[in-house]
Amino acid sequence: VGTNGTSNFLLNLLLIIPVILFSTTIFLYIKNKSNSAIPLFMTLTLTFSSISIIAGGDGLTEYHFSIFMVIAMIATFQSIKMIIISTIIFAIHHLAGFFFFPILICGTDDYSFGLLLVHAVFLVMTSVSTGIIIMYIKRAESMFAIESEKATTKLNELNAEITERAMQLNAISQQLAVESTTTKNSSLNIILFTQSLCLLFLQF
Repeated sequence: VGTNGTSNFLLNLLLIIPVILFSTTIFLYIKNKSNSAIPLFMTLTLTFSSISIIAGGDGLTEYHFSIFMVIAMIATFQSIKMIIISTIIFAIHHLAGFFFFPILICGTDDYSFGLLLVHAVFLVMTSVSTGIIIMYIKRAESMFAIESEKATTKLNELNAEITERAMQLNAISQQLAVESTTTKNSSLNIILFTQSLCLLFLQF
């Protein structure tokens, strides 16, 4: 009876923890959407929700697949740290549950430790693979940012060169306009001078 009572207490505790974590996450989000602690509390919420599902489902294998769903959802934060935190919690949950409360983690008292290790290996492989994917995504984003910065720099240089050429063309155009006015004035002066000579000749 004592064991059953302890198991029921732990089960109720495991069901309450995700609710508390989720409520805290919502509170932090409402207070400040940019709070850096939100990803951590969301990670803890999802992790303990999976643990609660497994415990509430009598440790059936089907419910253990929620672990991989949690890892996939946490990956959206693109934080290897969050993946590591969740993996460590799941590892402690499996080991402690197997040795102290196997009913909550395995659904039976005579579950094979070898099968538990298989679960652990798959968990680690999934976490490592997800971490590698996150690193590649971040590397690709970093390379894209560098190329984008280079393209922006070249575009700015091209715009500056075009502006400089436009200013030079404008200066040349103004100079031509001045020279054209000077030439026009010179032509008028020549015409006037010619007319004056003609008048002088006519007088003689």
